[in-house]
Amino acid sequence: MKRRRIQRAAGGRRTPGRSVRCILLSLILAAPAGAGHLAREDPPEPIFTQRAFIENNLEGGVDWGRGFGTQDLELGLGVTWIVLDRLQLGAEIPLGISIPDDGTTHADLSDINLSAKWLLCCKEPMGYTFVAARVDVSPPTGDRKHDIGGTGSFGFSLDLGHGFTVSESLQDLSIQFQASYFQQMRLSRDQLDTARSLGLSKTLEKRVLWNLAFVQPLFGGRLQPSFELLGTSIVDAVQSADEGSSLQLAVGFWVVPFGDGHPLSNLSIGLGGRVPVTNRREDQGGAALIFELAFESSQSRARKTAKVPSP
Repeated sequence: MKRRRIQRAAGGRRTPGRSVRCILLSLILAAPAGAGHLAREDPPEPIFTQRAFIENNLEGGVDWGRGFGTQDLELGLGVTWIVLDRLQLGAEIPLGISIPDDGTTHADLSDINLSAKWLLCCKEPMGYTFVAARVDVSPPTGDRKHDIGGTGSFGFSLDLGHGFTVSESLQDLSIQFQASYFQQMRLSRDQLDTARSLGLSKTLEKRVLWNLAFVQPLFGGRLQPSFELLGTSIVDAVQSADEGSSLQLAVGFWVVPFGDGHPLSNLSIGLGGRVPVTNRREDQGGAALIFELAFESSQSRARKTAKVPSP
């Protein structure tokens, strides 16, 4: 699942509160009985940075962002699934809501996201190190007229993760790094207007993301605080003034609220916020709330079965 993406939106009367309840209901209905403690045993993961490992999960989220003259919400429901030993496929369907300071609130389907991630390194029992390559394609399914997606994008990422022992009394500190390249499929309405009015070429925006995350599991993995550096470099744009780099700081945490014997023991809840720290600012900050259900893969079940001694 593409994480975490704020998009400008537009249209309807569906409230965020009702959407959150629908997401929670979907997750509860999907939870298998006797799920064990997958959420607590999964590798630690950041809030905004792409995770460096592969997994089976169902995820619902609410993203909020404060832009210049508008607030943006995105309500997303996505799934990732390991279809081969090292290959994870994913899909996300987002609903975008734009709340301008002056004007009408709009909501509509934004650009859906399809992804594939290949785990390059490392499989058990080689330790807590992950190297993965990921490809994302977002067809322009949104409403470009109201600036709710509609531009589409494609990109690729290299995700790295490693666990370091900080103290014998703590679980390993997880350090994860994401390096990504993304490019628009078509210009937004504002970009088209700017190019036409100033006589500029219709250059598709290209950007590089460089994110670094630190996650420390506590209390047996039930609480996982995270600290992240989120960098963005726009390397090509319609206006040269839009090119440049920006940096945001993000903090958050994951919590596993249910005990190991509970039917929802595989549910984890993430909450995080981000603020800009450089003069060049694409937005004025934002926040994300995530509900995630983890499912055991057939490969993991096979490995566990193989470890059980014969009676």
